[in-house]
Amino acid sequence: MKTSSMKSVALAAVLVVASMAARAGVEPFAVVAPAADTTVDVSQTAVLTGSLLFTRDFLLAGGAFTMSFDAAALSFQAADSFIHVQQSPGVGVSFAFDALATGGAVDLTTPGSVTLLALLPSSAALPSGASIGVDLSFKGNLQHLGTHAVAFSAISVTEELPGPDVADWSLPDASFTVTVTAVPEPATYALMLGGLAAIAALARRRARQV
Repeated sequence: MKTSSMKSVALAAVLVVASMAARAGVEPFAVVAPAADTTVDVSQTAVLTGSLLFTRDFLLAGGAFTMSFDAAALSFQAADSFIHVQQSPGVGVSFAFDALATGGAVDLTTPGSVTLLALLPSSAALPSGASIGVDLSFKGNLQHLGTHAVAFSAISVTEELPGPDVADWSLPDASFTVTVTAVPEPATYALMLGGLAAIAALARRRARQV
């Protein structure tokens, strides 16, 4: 009986140490941040993309962040914004922000602010090399041209530990910019010039046939 009791105490001590190590140890992921600056003309959608690449096995329990921006200049496109959980090449699942908002995981009620606070119904076992990615879509307002900040705060990823405990891994705040312009980008100019050249060639061909 004493031997069994000592084993239980030793196991409890190991779990406590493992929990403390998970909280104080090296972060279990590498951050792949989006480009700091994104330019979009008012007819297009700007997309900020970023991901976390896990460097060890991770039992994902949830995540959170708050995103703030100028609601007069930028409009968040929830239906075109997604969270991707990629367990391995070709194996994963994606969630649209508008669907998550319906379930209460995303708060879109405050203009210029998006809050994600989601706990999964059951934890997802992610192997080393798995990733979580986000695609966040915005549209610009013609009346508010210029460069506008999109700021992220209270970013965390929740890991389920052995037993009833969890660990919240916090990430530093981040800020990115979206530049809204009414002037078409170079790629748009190239497309327009190509279309004009095709129309001119067609007109010349018709003139020869007459």
